[in-house]
Amino acid sequence: MKFGLSVVCALAIFGLNAVERADFVSGIGTEGWTMVMDNAWLSPTYANSVSQISIECTASEPEGSMTIYARSPDGAESQVATFTVTTTAATFTLDGGSDFRAFRLISGGGMLVSTFTAMLAPALRAIPISGIKGKSYVQSFDTLAPVTSTSGGKDWVSGISLPCWQAWKGRDAISVFSYNGGKIRTGGLYALAADIRDSTRALGGYSTKDAAVCWGTAFTNDTDAVVRLANVSYLAQQWGFANTNEQRFVCSFVVTNRLDWIVNCQEGWEDCCEIGAKRFSDDEPHSVPVVTQVSYAPETLPRIEPGEVVMFRWMLQSPTSGYSAMMAIDDLTVTFSRETKPFAIHFVGGKVER
Repeated sequence: MKFGLSVVCALAIFGLNAVERADFVSGIGTEGWTMVMDNAWLSPTYANSVSQISIECTASEPEGSMTIYARSPDGAESQVATFTVTTTAATFTLDGGSDFRAFRLISGGGMLVSTFTAMLAPALRAIPISGIKGKSYVQSFDTLAPVTSTSGGKDWVSGISLPCWQAWKGRDAISVFSYNGGKIRTGGLYALAADIRDSTRALGGYSTKDAAVCWGTAFTNDTDAVVRLANVSYLAQQWGFANTNEQRFVCSFVVTNRLDWIVNCQEGWEDCCEIGAKRFSDDEPHSVPVVTQVSYAPETLPRIEPGEVVMFRWMLQSPTSGYSAMMAIDDLTVTFSRETKPFAIHFVGGKVER
C-alpha cells in the first residue's frame, strides 16, 4: 500500500473529484463526525472511496502528534500516517485500490485537528445491460434528491447523485444542482419542475457564452453476445422563454471499448437526435414548458460488442450572445436488442442436428 506525504498550506483540487471538508473550529461540515474518546474523532462513512486527504492541526505543546487510521467498507483499519507538531498541515495520497471510506483521527500532546478534507475518488460506472429488465432502460429523473431551493441546491457528484450519470459545464465537473422553474439564468445543472414542491422533475441545463452544459450516461455490454442499440426516446423540454438565440440541443452517442468521462471522449460521437430551441421574447407568456417527443430508431442498429460501452450525452450549445435557452430531458427510454446468430438444421439418420 502506497502513501505519499507532502507539506501543504491548502489542498488544491484538480480534475473530477468531489470534496468533503470539515472545519472543527467552526463546526461547519462536521455533521456525521463522532468523538469516540478524548481527542479522537471518527469520520462519517463516505459514499465512494477517498483518493486523498488533507489535514490541518494546531499544537499547544512540543510533544503534539496526530495519527490517522483509514477504514475500508468492512471496518478493517490501516494506519495512514503519524506526524508531529513540526508538521501541522499535510496531504496524504491513498492507494487507488484501497477503497477507504472512513477515517479515525487520534491526537495527543496538545495537537488538535482544525480542518479535514477528503477528496472522493470519481465514481465512474456504466449501467450493465445484463441487468436491464425488458431490454429497455427507463429513467424519469424523479428519484433525484428533492431540491427545495433555487440557490445553493444539492451537491451533485457524478456517478453518485444519479447512479451512472455525469454532468459538465465546459470541462469542469458540475458539483451542485438546484431547482429551476425556468427563470434562473445561471449556467449549470437543474432539476426542472413547474413548482418547487413537485415530486416529478426533469433533468436539464443552462449554457453560458463561455461554457456549454452537457450531461449523460453510459451502458456496458457485460453479456457474452453482441447487443444492438434499437431505440432512444425522451421528452425534450424547453423552459424559460426569454432566450434571445436559436440554439441546438443535441443527443449524441459513441460506442467505445473504454468507459470514460464524456468530456474526455473527443471523437466518434454520432448525433442521433436534435431539436432547435425556439426563440421567444420576454413578453410571451408560457406557464408550462414546450415539450417535444424525440425518438431515434436507426436503420442500421449500432453494434455493441461484449466488453464495449455505449455512452450518451445531451448538450446545449453555448449562445453566441444574449440569453440561453433552458433545456431538459424527461421520461428517457433506451432499448437494446440482442443479436441472434442464424443456424442450420440438418437431418442425419432421422435425428435433428444443429
